[in-house]
Amino acid sequence: MTRLCAVAAAELQVASDRAEVARCWRSADLVVVDAELVGALQSGSAARRPDVVVVADDADRVEVWRAAAHLGAEEVLTLPADDRVLVDRIAGLAGRTGEPPARTIGVVAGAGGAGASTLAVSICVARAQAGASVTLLDADPAGGGVDLLLGAEAVGGARWPDLVTARGSVAPEALDQVLPRAQGVRFLSCGRDSAADLGVEAMAAVLPAARCSADLVVVDLPRRLDPAAEIAVAACHTLLVVTTARVRAVAATAFVLAALAGVSADITLVVRTHHRSRLRPGEVSAALGVPLAGVLETDEALATAADCGDLPAAVRRSRLVQLAGDLVDRDGDPRRAA
Repeated sequence: MTRLCAVAAAELQVASDRAEVARCWRSADLVVVDAELVGALQSGSAARRPDVVVVADDADRVEVWRAAAHLGAEEVLTLPADDRVLVDRIAGLAGRTGEPPARTIGVVAGAGGAGASTLAVSICVARAQAGASVTLLDADPAGGGVDLLLGAEAVGGARWPDLVTARGSVAPEALDQVLPRAQGVRFLSCGRDSAADLGVEAMAAVLPAARCSADLVVVDLPRRLDPAAEIAVAACHTLLVVTTARVRAVAATAFVLAALAGVSADITLVVRTHHRSRLRPGEVSAALGVPLAGVLETDEALATAADCGDLPAAVRRSRLVQLAGDLVDRDGDPRRAA
């Protein structure tokens, strides 16, 4: 619960005795009850109230649902499978916004050179062009900085080194004022002076503010998840794992997927193909046991444009615009603007 409340930028109060339980039951925005304690609350004659959630190891047990109904609970959730559901529920009642948090998409490379960062930037540029309010968060300290891909390394504004000491709750308006903008996209890039960890506290403070001030948040994730990246993954609705149609890349991607086992996000695959690829995207998907969300054709012009700082303009001229739209729209977007 501590981790989930950090993602939602909400204060956690743990009630350990009868007096604290009674006080929190009356005053808390949301009450989360362990299934093992539901009986004790019933015997204590707790008054029915809205916004009560029961968490259980096995939500299929009939007795859990029966006890939760008697308590007036609205949901029975199983953690960690329902982490994202609970995070969104907490965030919606934390007093920060009357709207659900922005749809959050994580993009991670299954193998080196797959083009995950290029895809993350492309999604942002394409959705901004379609009229959405978009924020790109760089969560890969060793990635070189997404501002280079946006051609915005000289654009003024905060980078992660400026916010690494952030703690607690960051006002969405304050974050909006300090983030740089390029090509219609707000972005927070890692620095290039060092590959220091971003910090769990900083990510837990910044990410919820970003989700409250945009229609779409895209997180460029590292292949090896550090604690800060794990905070970001917990908030993602969808994880796009990008790989290439090569045998070694598929083997490497299997390790990345193993590290993501147990997350609550919808994990799908984007396969980058080449005219010399012997594997078909469907075969890659079947081998990894992950649904295929899209196919990214190798485009040497995009690689050249990225090196020259012209990637956003090249994206607008490429098929990536359609792919980016398809990847975002394939699931329901609670705050879609376009």
